[in-house]
Amino acid sequence: MKYFILLFTLFVINNVFSQEINSQTRSYHIDSLMRKADTLYKEAFRERALESIQKAKGLAEDNFGINSKVYGDVCQREGWYLENMGYFKSAKNSYESAVNIRQNEQPLHQGDLAESLLSLAGISRTLGDYNTAISAMKSLIDLSEQSLHNDTNGLYEQYAELAKLYREIGHFSKADSFYVKASELPEKFEIPIPESMSLLLHDWARMAMEMGHYQKAEEKFERAKNLFVTKNKKNSPEYVMVLAGFASLYTYLGRHDKSKELLLEAKSRSADGWWLFKKLPYGPVLIGLSDLYKQTDELKKAEKLYLAAIDIMESEGQTTVPEYPTALQELGILYHQMGDD
Repeated sequence: MKYFILLFTLFVINNVFSQEINSQTRSYHIDSLMRKADTLYKEAFRERALESIQKAKGLAEDNFGINSKVYGDVCQREGWYLENMGYFKSAKNSYESAVNIRQNEQPLHQGDLAESLLSLAGISRTLGDYNTAISAMKSLIDLSEQSLHNDTNGLYEQYAELAKLYREIGHFSKADSFYVKASELPEKFEIPIPESMSLLLHDWARMAMEMGHYQKAEEKFERAKNLFVTKNKKNSPEYVMVLAGFASLYTYLGRHDKSKELLLEAKSRSADGWWLFKKLPYGPVLIGLSDLYKQTDELKKAEKLYLAAIDIMESEGQTTVPEYPTALQELGILYHQMGDD
């Protein structure tokens, strides 16, 4: 009897050990396909890279199941490839699969889930699906707040991103509440002020202008401007952008002396380095400078910047923003003025 018990025990141990070896072999094969995809992508063989990822996905499904961590990892990677190749709807499907799998993993891998939620929010925003983008970002914020001691800077960025999403769909009161949360977080948790705080304040000020809260807009612009000064970043193109936005507020309020002062500083800071603005998706910066050149009768320079602003907004897909038709209209007025001369 003891002999049979011993044989059975050895059989079970051998079977478990064999299964573990087979699992490791299958995982290694999947990892190899994913590494091959990375190499192909770097060498510009993008379609072949995608094929390799999809082979890995098939193996993961066949060997580990569609609810496994391995399958979720491959879906996340597949989403990245699809997004970068312009297959946005398919990428969203892959990210959604990764999120669904990673939300139900035990134990929960927070870093993996955060990656998938952020990816899903980003691609959904690209597709104009703001409901999904906002839902994913809120889930990500909940996850980050539960493990706050790990990444307060990440939480700040998530608050700022959710504020931006709400602003883009016109939910200004909700956007305002998350701008407040983002701006108060560094002091609340005694962390350094993030580099992007100035741009957050700039966006917040622009929204306050849209809401007709001009005093609040002035306060936010002033804070944004002062942060650049404090951090010695006055030669950055982002600083010029804040100056131009601030100037637009004073122009609207009829305080032309203040507007001119800011635009003159913007002009002196930007010098001839117009290529810097290609790094920014903000054609309105150039529009403000163009208006200044028009005011100072430097019409050729104004023309150059209006054209650059229009080019940037078109290349960045910003033809729906109100500044785009404004730039076209102002360029037409400028050509008429130049013709008169």
